[in-house]
Amino acid sequence: MPFKRFVEIGKVALVNYGKNYEKLVVIVDASLNDFDRFKLMLAKIKRAGVVRQELAKFKKEVADWEIIFLIYDEQKLSGKGVIWHFLSIVKLAIQL
Repeated sequence: MPFKRFVEIGKVALVNYGKNYEKLVVIVDASLNDFDRFKLMLAKIKRAGVVRQELAKFKKEVADWEIIFLIYDEQKLSGKGVIWHFLSIVKLAIQL
């Protein structure tokens, strides 16, 4: 599965939804190994059979100046629902 976007510390990004819409952010931390806390969420999505689900609902705000986003590559449909292919969990520094 080829990556469509590369996540690197120091990259500048533009937020395209939420209360920080159209703000520039800088990636300050990225973790490819922090997947365990999302297993329950994945199980709920699979059981519910949700075809389209916005991951913005699952973001966790840590403080006023940083937000954790779940960056995903694509979703694949299976007989039991949606299987998400996660690329990384990214912490962004937002200028308020």
